[in-house]
Amino acid sequence: MGKAYTEGVSVALEWIAWLNAVTCVGWIVVTILACYRMVRLPVFVATQDGIAVVPVSVIVPACNEAATLEPALRSLLAQDHPDVQIVLVDDRSTDGTTDLVDRLAADDARITPIHVAELPDGWLGKVHALHVGTAHATADWLLFTDADIRFEPQTLRQTVSFAEAGGYDHVSLIPYVESTSVAHRILTETFGVVLVLAIPMHRVTADPRLYFGVGAFNLVRREVFERTEGFSWLRMEVADDMGLAVLMKRHGARAFAGMAWESLRVQWYDDLGQMMRGLEKNLFATAGHLSWLRTLVIASVIVAAVVTPAVGAFLPAPFGWPFSLAVLAGLALLAAVSWRVHGSNPLSVLCLPFGLLLLTYAMIRSALAYSRHGGAMWRGTLYPTAQLRAGHRVKL
Repeated sequence: MGKAYTEGVSVALEWIAWLNAVTCVGWIVVTILACYRMVRLPVFVATQDGIAVVPVSVIVPACNEAATLEPALRSLLAQDHPDVQIVLVDDRSTDGTTDLVDRLAADDARITPIHVAELPDGWLGKVHALHVGTAHATADWLLFTDADIRFEPQTLRQTVSFAEAGGYDHVSLIPYVESTSVAHRILTETFGVVLVLAIPMHRVTADPRLYFGVGAFNLVRREVFERTEGFSWLRMEVADDMGLAVLMKRHGARAFAGMAWESLRVQWYDDLGQMMRGLEKNLFATAGHLSWLRTLVIASVIVAAVVTPAVGAFLPAPFGWPFSLAVLAGLALLAAVSWRVHGSNPLSVLCLPFGLLLLTYAMIRSALAYSRHGGAMWRGTLYPTAQLRAGHRVKL
């Protein structure tokens, strides 16, 4: 029996070593692909001065954003663009945002204040706020942005000029994300890497099948937007920013997607705990497609991909520790490329496996929250899963 047990253990270790080798090869391929796409990731470059600047309406939905709204609005009011309308939509706020909106509007005529008292059936709050805000916008360009984004003074002028000069109908820009802790930074960098792997943004302009949108900065040409079905088509889409990109691409929009770390900044949640709670609305819908089966498959694959090389590090050559060491080298290369090209924190990128586990935990939390409430509970409103599934437009 001792001999049979020893042989069984030997066979099991041999299979684990093979599995480790295959998993590590997958890691190496993924990190090389991430490096390639990171290098190719478009970066917004301001056009030269002298290009005619056309009017722009900025639509800002705000639901209980009293803590972040004023700095964001002050940065918009400080823009050097000569013709800006700010449509500020107070969406049923209960934390003082309503009074803040009225005070800001009283101080500056460029602000158009809108107060939403009730949410119609069959609409997500934010999508409805965007819909209402668009109806009050007057300019040829529409910028949809969140209530916590801070703009450099030249951002609107430069981006509208950039879109006009490049013939773009949709410009979506990723801001620099400020972090409050090591774990927060690791998860933020992990999101960045996953995003780069999921969407080859350097091909968004040329490929009609690819799309990208981000709530921080979605600039659209009104003429093209008005050819679409509008936000009513997205009324129950959790990923409304990506949904807007789908909407524009469906109607032939020429799009640009890229980084704008020198132009836009945001503190994405105050801490890791708040970030986990904030992701409850999105991850089960966007990553899991509102399916427990898909969610569990993704979670299982991620956990196996993280754990296997860690176990393989204690197995002998050739298929054990050398392959696990190669994964570490691949992560080090990705960290170096991210730091060199985009100024990312190298240690945070090196901790990508830990970040993936955090992301998996957040996705499971999101699925459990949906199961517990029967849908997405967000800022005091319950959006039933059946309605969200019927209105699901974004398939990442």
